[in-house]
Amino acid sequence: MDFGMILVIIIVIVVAAAAAFFILRQRRMNSDPAYAARINEKRKIRDQERQRKKVEKAELRAQKARYQEAIAPAKTGLQQARQAYNSRVGRAEDEVKKLTKEHDKAIKAQEKSITEIEKRYSQNIVNVGSVKLFADRITTKDNTIMLNSTLHAYLDAAPDLLAAPNGKHSEFRFIEAVEGETKPTSSASVVGGIGQLETQLDVYLTQGMSCMFIYGTAIDRGNAPINICVPVNEKHVGDAHSFTQSLNQLAENYEATMQKKDQELQEAAATLDRIREDTAAIEQAQAAVERERADTAEVEAAQARFDEADRQARELTGYNPR
Repeated sequence: MDFGMILVIIIVIVVAAAAAFFILRQRRMNSDPAYAARINEKRKIRDQERQRKKVEKAELRAQKARYQEAIAPAKTGLQQARQAYNSRVGRAEDEVKKLTKEHDKAIKAQEKSITEIEKRYSQNIVNVGSVKLFADRITTKDNTIMLNSTLHAYLDAAPDLLAAPNGKHSEFRFIEAVEGETKPTSSASVVGGIGQLETQLDVYLTQGMSCMFIYGTAIDRGNAPINICVPVNEKHVGDAHSFTQSLNQLAENYEATMQKKDQELQEAAATLDRIREDTAAIEQAQAAVERERADTAEVEAAQARFDEADRQARELTGYNPR
């Protein structure tokens, strides 16, 4: 037997029992006047109690309505005073948030300006393969050479180098590559580096190649000599030409450039400090918030009027809200 059938049986039993009870009670009332009188009296008392409670509830609703009507003006005034107070404080707090946001934005903008100055004085200018010239340094696969006024660069064609193999670039020995026998040194590769060369370094060239030379001293490495040769084919010769021109110009003006950079950074840092310290407007706005928070006179007066209206309404209506 499923649950539904069991539920139906239970309902039928309950209904049958209730019907039997009312039938039996009615029969007894018909046959026993005293019993019928007691039952009727109980019914009368229950009806009277229900009516009394209904009247009490109606009176309580009427009292509440009269009470709410009596306090309505003062209650509205208190709500308006609180809203006006919260609006004043909110506007003052919003002003602090706005000024703080603007101050933070100005700080970030100035910090970005400093970063841009650093980037401008260290940007990548030109590459010859993996040899890169920046505004403040040269980088190769193995070394980083900080720019200084001792650096200088040359670009010489292979025919001139091969014609005078022991000329001005005595650190290197230039050998013509013979097809089928020797391969030319890889274009844009670095021959030499930082430090004194103990022997000449061989550079194999074809007639169509050129060599870019970088000389000077590595000041940050105890003034170690720099002797670099970068063989280039026709593909890289344009970049090599730009590299030598840019490096020589940067090195020639290095001291003045670094002074200018330092001055710009110092001025930018001083401006950043002034921006960070300039919090007068925010402090004034915060003081305004505190004044608005402390100015509760209107709310207190409205609360006093409401309290008096509440007292009078309770006395007048007899209603005491919980």
